[in-house]
Amino acid sequence: MQGRTIQICSGSLAALLAIESSKTLNDLASRNKVILTWAPGHSGVRGNEEADRLAREGSAMYPIGLEPILGVPYSMGVSAIKELPTKEFKNS
Repeated sequence: MQGRTIQICSGSLAALLAIESSKTLNDLASRNKVILTWAPGHSGVRGNEEADRLAREGSAMYPIGLEPILGVPYSMGVSAIKELPTKEFKNS
């Protein structure tokens, strides 16, 4: 992409901070206007309430997949999120 305005909205300030300094985001921002927006819950941001509702609905569903289903430690999830933009950049 080039010459576009790209806005990334998240209810997770931690997720935005994690991707803020990623190489992929910096590369994208060198050719586009990139805006990171924190949308705290119940703030009246259009679509935020619907996103919260869908997240609750999804988390209440029984997972489909191979058994046994094991939880992922929070720290592992954070590490995976921080590494994801770099992995996507290397694979493209």
